[in-house]
Amino acid sequence: MPVLGGLLVSAVTVAVMSVISYQFGTPPDTGHGVKLGSGKMFDKVAPRYDLVNSALTMKRDAAWRDKMIDALRLKSGDRVLDVGTGTAEVALAIASHLGSKGQGGKMGKSRVLGVDPSEGMISIGRDKVAKAGLDKSVSLVIGDAEDLSSSVPEGTKFDGATMAFVIRNVPDRAKAMAQIADRLKGGARLAVLELGFPEFPPAKWFVRHCVPFIGWLLSRGNLKKEYTYLNDSMRRFKLDDIEGLMRQAGLTLVRKEKMNFGSVGLYVGEKAADPEPASQQEGARREGAGEAEGGGAGAAPSAA
Repeated sequence: MPVLGGLLVSAVTVAVMSVISYQFGTPPDTGHGVKLGSGKMFDKVAPRYDLVNSALTMKRDAAWRDKMIDALRLKSGDRVLDVGTGTAEVALAIASHLGSKGQGGKMGKSRVLGVDPSEGMISIGRDKVAKAGLDKSVSLVIGDAEDLSSSVPEGTKFDGATMAFVIRNVPDRAKAMAQIADRLKGGARLAVLELGFPEFPPAKWFVRHCVPFIGWLLSRGNLKKEYTYLNDSMRRFKLDDIEGLMRQAGLTLVRKEKMNFGSVGLYVGEKAADPEPASQQEGARREGAGEAEGGGAGAAPSAA
């Protein structure tokens, strides 16, 4: 029974998360003037996003988010970028994490910027941020994963970044990954959560043949095209491709973990530390040279 229960959760998770997290792609039109995966499509599912997501993953999504955020190794005062923020679940979780590290349980100078193309999602997210009293610490803006220039102030660098259930559906994944990596400080990390095809054979069969029908039922017969298209896109995408995307963006993979029968993957990349300014390098060189000369002079009497 535990295996069957896990199998069902895995399959339904894939079905639901595929639809409600498909936020940056611009694939073919649905036939109703709304492109599959566009911000407008997610405007339609925004009102039920959190409820359906939490219920059908048995709240496992919260644990996955926590793992992703912990992997960033954040400290009080850090700035974090959340790409594909949706209704701000990840952004608020990051804020809570940073607040726990701040003095008196407050965020202090810590800041979170969430970016998403869906106005409906952002609107709900802003209401949640306001209700939590975090308006001054968490900002949500409309933006595109492939071009963050319009949503992230020029020259802004972050101490960490997250991307949950988004990268698989970005048309130009390499460009999006490079955009995020470019906005990280040296030594900062990007943590990516993504869906993949389950590794357990029965789960594979179930997802391949039953998920589109489950999606149709969950959407009351309104999103069959979306579920079928997204199911196919999930089958074509390999989770381990994220490793190559991170390397291409100049990040070093420091952690990889698969969960939920292999249907959920966590990948963490780290940006190389910034080189020291030439003046500091020269100062360190001279200091080292001075110590060497002093050590040599002091050693001579001992040798005698």
